Amino acid sequence: MPILPPVSATARNLCFHYVTERPGAMRLGLDAATFRAVIERELSRRRPARLSEYLDAPPGPDRFTVSFDDAHVSVLTLAAPILRE
Repeated sequence: MPILPPVSATARNLCFHYVTERPGAMRLGLDAATFRAVIERELSRRRPARLSEYLDAPPGPDRFTVSFDDAHVSVLTLAAPILRE
């Protein structure tokens, strides 16, 4: 049986479904105010990483990434402006 290399800590990966204008508007959705608070909390503790950084080596635990599992319009209209800030 092959011996696997030890697993090291990597960046925190935050995956979201939808961002909504108000709480509870969509199942699996996170309202924009809460989404903003999550991003601000992460920024106070870690630096953002780009997914392309994983090509060289996984970013360390002092970094974080944000992704969305659906191409929902709310990613463009609500999440992107918050992430640009």
